[in-house]
Amino acid sequence: MSLSVGEGSFVSLVGPSGSGKSSLLRAVIGLQKPLSGTVETTLTHAEIGLLFQDDALLPWKTARDNVALGLTLNGME
Repeated sequence: MSLSVGEGSFVSLVGPSGSGKSSLLRAVIGLQKPLSGTVETTLTHAEIGLLFQDDALLPWKTARDNVALGLTLNGME
């Protein structure tokens, strides 16, 4: 796959379950290594937003800590 997205654009991935949408997004944000090829982006992790379809809460953290996790991981809290 090759994809070029213009600055300020909003992109949605749509497809059937199991088609690789989540795998692609995980590779872009660095949570998963691609099986082949490379991922290149000029964005920092702080500039990329991702909302998981399934619950991605850490049960041992408070609700506040779960909400603030992105800020914490980026050294902003």
